[in-house]
Amino acid sequence: MKAANSLFAMTHALKLMLLIGDESQLVRQRNEELAQVRAEIATHKARAADLADDLLYDEVIQGPQDADQQLSQTQTQTQMETQTTLVGSGLGETAVYT
Repeated sequence: MKAANSLFAMTHALKLMLLIGDESQLVRQRNEELAQVRAEIATHKARAADLADDLLYDEVIQGPQDADQQLSQTQTQTQMETQTTLVGSGLGETAVYT
């Protein structure tokens, strides 16, 4: 009877150790993923800040009207490139241009 109780106590202790080990591994994996996500967030925030600074810098240096004019020139150029692509592919006859 004493041996059975001892065996039961050892199996219980092993189950607890396994459970705690699994739990600690899950916590470690979660912490690693969290650190990776935080690093990605910081990278994307820095990229967004750089892009915003570039936009604001261009508008301050060139002025709001010059920035708008540059944007409309870029849009016109994109439309012309699209038209050239359609004509070059044989779709120019059926395409309507504005």
